[in-house]
Amino acid sequence: MLDLGRIARGDFFRQREAGHEPAVDLGRGGDARRTEVAADHVVLRQLAAVDALFAEHALFALARGDDGKPLEFERIGENTTRSADVRIIAATNRDLEADVRDHRFREDLLYRLNVVEIRLPPLRDRPNDIIRLAERFLAFFSRTARRLVPELSPAAAEVLRAYPWPGNVRELRNAIERALILWPARVIEPAAFPERIAAQPSSAPQLGGNCALDAIEREHILRVIARTPTLDDAARILGIDASTLWRKRKKYEEQ
Repeated sequence: MLDLGRIARGDFFRQREAGHEPAVDLGRGGDARRTEVAADHVVLRQLAAVDALFAEHALFALARGDDGKPLEFERIGENTTRSADVRIIAATNRDLEADVRDHRFREDLLYRLNVVEIRLPPLRDRPNDIIRLAERFLAFFSRTARRLVPELSPAAAEVLRAYPWPGNVRELRNAIERALILWPARVIEPAAFPERIAAQPSSAPQLGGNCALDAIEREHILRVIARTPTLDDAARILGIDASTLWRKRKKYEEQ
Protein backbone atom coordinates (compact mmCIF):
# COMPACT_ATOMS: atom_id res chain seq x y z
CA MET A 1 0.00 0.00 0.00
CA LEU A 2 1.34 3.41 -1.01
CA ASP A 3 0.21 6.60 0.72
CA LEU A 4 0.38 9.12 -2.11
CA GLY A 5 -0.22 11.99 0.28
CA ARG A 6 3.32 11.38 1.55
CA ILE A 7 5.26 10.20 -1.50
CA ALA A 8 3.51 11.45 -4.65
CA ARG A 9 6.17 13.94 -5.73
CA GLY A 10 7.84 13.67 -9.11
CA ASP A 11 10.61 11.10 -9.50
CA PHE A 12 9.88 9.75 -6.05
CA PHE A 13 7.15 7.74 -7.80
CA ARG A 14 9.81 5.81 -9.67
CA GLN A 15 12.04 5.43 -6.62
CA ARG A 16 9.31 4.24 -4.26
CA GLU A 17 7.15 2.34 -6.71
CA ALA A 18 9.69 0.67 -8.94
CA GLY A 19 12.87 0.82 -6.84
CA HIS A 20 16.34 1.90 -7.92
CA GLU A 21 19.76 0.46 -8.42
CA PRO A 22 22.14 0.34 -5.41
CA ALA A 23 24.58 2.67 -7.19
CA VAL A 24 21.94 5.40 -7.37
CA ASP A 25 21.83 7.47 -4.19
CA LEU A 26 18.67 9.57 -4.16
CA GLY A 27 19.21 10.75 -0.60
CA ARG A 28 15.64 9.94 0.47
CA GLY A 29 16.10 6.73 2.37
CA GLY A 30 14.96 4.54 -0.52
CA ASP A 31 15.55 0.82 -0.42
CA ALA A 32 17.24 -0.38 -3.62
CA ARG A 33 15.93 -3.89 -3.09
CA ARG A 34 12.32 -2.80 -2.75
CA THR A 35 10.08 -3.28 -5.80
CA GLU A 36 6.49 -2.62 -4.83
CA VAL A 37 5.05 -3.63 -8.19
CA ALA A 38 6.27 -7.19 -7.69
CA ALA A 39 3.12 -7.78 -5.61
CA ASP A 40 -0.21 -9.14 -6.89
CA HIS A 41 -1.83 -5.75 -6.43
CA VAL A 42 -0.86 -2.19 -5.60
CA VAL A 43 -3.10 0.03 -3.45
CA LEU A 44 -2.72 3.77 -4.07
CA ARG A 45 -4.14 5.85 -1.23
CA GLN A 46 -4.94 9.59 -1.42
CA LEU A 47 -4.92 9.57 -5.20
CA ALA A 48 -5.91 13.25 -5.33
CA ALA A 49 -2.55 14.21 -3.78
CA VAL A 50 -0.46 13.41 -6.87
CA ASP A 51 1.44 16.22 -8.59
CA ALA A 52 1.87 16.70 -12.35
CA LEU A 53 5.18 14.85 -12.66
CA PHE A 54 3.93 11.91 -10.62
CA ALA A 55 0.80 11.72 -12.79
CA GLU A 56 2.97 11.74 -15.92
CA HIS A 57 5.08 8.80 -14.67
CA ALA A 58 1.94 6.93 -13.62
CA LEU A 59 0.27 7.42 -17.00
CA PHE A 60 3.39 6.27 -18.80
CA ALA A 61 3.58 3.10 -16.71
CA LEU A 62 -0.14 2.35 -17.06
CA ALA A 63 -0.10 2.92 -20.84
CA ARG A 64 2.60 0.28 -21.17
CA GLY A 65 0.31 -2.21 -19.44
CA ASP A 66 -2.64 -1.78 -21.82
CA ASP A 67 -4.47 -4.60 -23.62
CA GLY A 68 -4.12 -7.01 -20.73
CA LYS A 69 -0.34 -7.08 -20.91
CA PRO A 70 1.81 -6.98 -17.76
CA LEU A 71 2.77 -3.50 -16.60
CA GLU A 72 6.29 -2.57 -17.75
CA PHE A 73 8.72 -0.27 -15.93
CA GLU A 74 12.39 0.55 -15.42
CA ARG A 75 14.02 1.18 -12.09
CA ILE A 76 16.03 4.36 -11.76
CA GLY A 77 19.65 3.76 -12.71
CA GLU A 78 19.19 0.70 -14.92
CA ASN A 79 18.26 0.03 -18.54
CA THR A 80 16.46 -3.27 -17.95
CA THR A 81 12.72 -3.28 -18.63
CA ARG A 82 10.87 -5.19 -15.95
CA SER A 83 7.27 -6.35 -15.94
CA ALA A 84 4.67 -7.14 -13.33
CA ASP A 85 1.12 -8.47 -13.64
CA VAL A 86 -0.67 -6.44 -11.00
CA ARG A 87 -4.11 -5.08 -10.16
CA ILE A 88 -4.11 -1.40 -9.24
CA ILE A 89 -6.58 -0.22 -6.60
CA ALA A 90 -6.75 3.56 -6.22
CA ALA A 91 -8.59 5.26 -3.36
CA THR A 92 -9.49 8.83 -2.51
CA ASN A 93 -11.96 10.77 -0.38
CA ARG A 94 -12.16 13.57 -2.95
CA ASP A 95 -14.54 14.09 -5.87
CA LEU A 96 -12.01 13.59 -8.66
CA GLU A 97 -14.46 14.53 -11.39
CA ALA A 98 -14.88 17.92 -9.69
CA ASP A 99 -11.09 18.17 -9.38
CA VAL A 100 -10.79 17.49 -13.12
CA ARG A 101 -13.23 20.32 -13.86
CA ASP A 102 -11.21 22.61 -11.59
CA HIS A 103 -7.94 21.51 -13.26
CA ARG A 104 -6.58 20.00 -10.05
CA PHE A 105 -6.40 16.42 -11.39
CA ARG A 106 -5.53 15.01 -14.80
CA GLU A 107 -8.56 13.78 -16.70
CA ASP A 108 -6.60 11.16 -18.64
CA LEU A 109 -5.22 9.65 -15.41
CA LEU A 110 -8.71 9.52 -13.87
CA TYR A 111 -10.22 7.61 -16.78
CA ARG A 112 -7.13 5.42 -17.15
CA LEU A 113 -7.63 4.21 -13.58
CA ASN A 114 -11.41 4.31 -13.35
CA VAL A 115 -12.33 0.91 -14.79
CA VAL A 116 -14.51 -0.38 -11.95
CA GLU A 117 -15.70 2.31 -9.54
CA ILE A 118 -16.86 1.48 -6.02
CA ARG A 119 -18.38 4.35 -4.07
CA LEU A 120 -18.35 3.77 -0.31
CA PRO A 121 -20.79 6.07 1.50
CA PRO A 122 -19.60 7.79 4.68
CA LEU A 123 -20.27 5.97 7.92
CA ARG A 124 -23.08 8.37 8.86
CA ASP A 125 -25.03 7.07 5.84
CA ARG A 126 -24.56 3.44 6.90
CA PRO A 127 -26.15 3.25 10.37
CA ASN A 128 -26.49 -0.52 10.18
CA ASP A 129 -22.72 -0.86 9.82
CA ILE A 130 -21.90 1.26 12.86
CA ILE A 131 -22.80 -1.33 15.49
CA ARG A 132 -21.25 -4.20 13.51
CA LEU A 133 -17.98 -2.30 13.23
CA ALA A 134 -18.13 -1.21 16.88
CA GLU A 135 -18.54 -4.83 18.01
CA ARG A 136 -15.64 -5.95 15.83
CA PHE A 137 -13.45 -3.23 17.33
CA LEU A 138 -14.56 -4.25 20.82
CA ALA A 139 -13.52 -7.85 20.12
CA PHE A 140 -10.19 -6.76 18.64
CA PHE A 141 -9.18 -4.43 21.46
CA SER A 142 -10.42 -6.89 24.07
CA ARG A 143 -8.05 -9.53 22.71
CA THR A 144 -5.22 -6.99 22.80
CA ALA A 145 -6.06 -6.09 26.41
CA ARG A 146 -6.67 -9.75 27.34
CA ARG A 147 -10.10 -9.09 28.82
CA LEU A 148 -13.60 -10.38 28.22
CA VAL A 149 -15.42 -8.70 25.35
CA PRO A 150 -17.91 -6.17 26.79
CA GLU A 151 -21.31 -5.49 25.30
CA LEU A 152 -22.80 -2.21 24.18
CA SER A 153 -25.86 -1.19 26.14
CA PRO A 154 -28.94 -0.28 24.08
CA ALA A 155 -28.37 3.37 25.00
CA ALA A 156 -24.71 3.22 23.91
CA ALA A 157 -25.69 1.63 20.61
CA GLU A 158 -28.25 4.37 20.07
CA VAL A 159 -25.81 7.25 20.59
CA LEU A 160 -23.34 5.57 18.22
CA ARG A 161 -26.02 5.40 15.55
CA ALA A 162 -27.06 9.01 16.16
CA TYR A 163 -23.56 10.51 15.97
CA PRO A 164 -22.62 11.79 12.45
CA TRP A 165 -19.01 10.43 12.52
CA PRO A 166 -17.16 13.15 10.61
CA GLY A 167 -13.97 11.12 11.07
CA ASN A 168 -15.62 7.99 9.62
CA VAL A 169 -14.38 4.53 10.64
CA ARG A 170 -11.12 5.80 12.14
CA GLU A 171 -13.04 8.01 14.59
CA LEU A 172 -15.31 5.10 15.53
CA ARG A 173 -12.28 2.86 16.08
CA ASN A 174 -10.66 5.42 18.36
CA ALA A 175 -13.89 5.93 20.32
CA ILE A 176 -14.24 2.19 20.93
CA GLU A 177 -10.60 1.84 21.96
CA ARG A 178 -11.01 4.73 24.42
CA ALA A 179 -14.17 3.18 25.89
CA LEU A 180 -12.48 -0.16 26.40
CA ILE A 181 -9.56 1.49 28.21
CA LEU A 182 -11.62 3.77 30.47
CA TRP A 183 -14.73 1.64 31.09
CA PRO A 184 -14.02 -1.56 33.11
CA ALA A 185 -17.63 -2.77 33.30
CA ARG A 186 -18.96 -5.64 31.18
CA VAL A 187 -21.62 -3.39 29.62
CA ILE A 188 -20.50 -0.18 27.93
CA GLU A 189 -22.72 2.84 28.52
CA PRO A 190 -22.78 6.19 26.66
CA ALA A 191 -20.63 7.78 29.39
CA ALA A 192 -17.69 5.66 28.17
CA PHE A 193 -17.50 7.70 24.97
CA PRO A 194 -16.21 11.26 24.46
CA GLU A 195 -18.74 13.92 25.38
CA ARG A 196 -19.40 14.89 21.75
CA ILE A 197 -20.65 11.33 21.15
CA ALA A 198 -22.30 10.65 24.49
CA ALA A 199 -24.35 13.86 24.19
CA GLN A 200 -26.32 12.49 21.22
CA PRO A 201 -30.04 12.08 22.00
CA SER A 202 -31.04 8.48 22.65
CA SER A 203 -34.46 6.89 22.27
CA ALA A 204 -33.35 3.37 23.18
CA PRO A 205 -35.01 1.78 26.22
CA GLN A 206 -32.80 1.81 29.31
CA LEU A 207 -32.85 -0.41 32.37
CA GLY A 208 -34.59 1.52 35.12
CA GLY A 209 -35.82 4.11 32.64
CA ASN A 210 -39.35 5.13 31.75
CA CYS A 211 -40.04 2.33 29.28
CA ALA A 212 -42.20 -0.77 29.11
CA LEU A 213 -40.81 -4.25 29.82
CA ASP A 214 -41.65 -5.30 26.25
CA ALA A 215 -39.32 -2.59 24.91
CA ILE A 216 -36.43 -3.85 27.06
CA GLU A 217 -37.08 -7.43 25.94
CA ARG A 218 -37.26 -6.44 22.27
CA GLU A 219 -33.98 -4.50 22.41
CA HIS A 220 -32.18 -7.33 24.21
CA ILE A 221 -33.44 -10.03 21.84
CA LEU A 222 -32.54 -8.08 18.72
CA ARG A 223 -29.04 -7.33 20.04
CA VAL A 224 -28.41 -11.00 20.86
CA ILE A 225 -29.62 -12.02 17.39
CA ALA A 226 -27.33 -9.42 15.79
CA ARG A 227 -24.17 -10.75 17.46
CA THR A 228 -24.79 -14.50 17.08
CA PRO A 229 -24.22 -16.52 13.90
CA THR A 230 -27.49 -18.47 13.99
CA LEU A 231 -30.95 -18.20 15.48
CA ASP A 232 -30.35 -21.43 17.43
CA ASP A 233 -27.29 -19.86 19.09
CA ALA A 234 -29.32 -16.81 20.02
CA ALA A 235 -32.11 -18.98 21.44
CA ARG A 236 -29.62 -20.87 23.64
CA ILE A 237 -28.25 -17.60 25.03
CA LEU A 238 -31.76 -16.26 25.68
CA GLY A 239 -32.94 -19.53 27.22
CA ILE A 240 -35.96 -19.91 24.96
CA ASP A 241 -36.99 -22.26 22.19
CA ALA A 242 -35.79 -21.42 18.68
CA SER A 243 -39.35 -21.46 17.32
CA THR A 244 -40.40 -18.96 19.99
CA LEU A 245 -37.49 -16.74 19.08
CA TRP A 246 -38.37 -16.98 15.38
CA ARG A 247 -41.95 -15.81 16.14
CA LYS A 248 -40.68 -12.92 18.25
CA ARG A 249 -38.26 -11.80 15.56
CA LYS A 250 -40.99 -11.95 12.92
CA LYS A 251 -43.21 -9.85 15.18
CA TYR A 252 -40.49 -7.25 15.68
CA GLU A 253 -39.79 -7.05 11.94
CA GLU A 254 -43.48 -6.34 11.28
CA GLN A 255 -43.66 -3.53 13.84
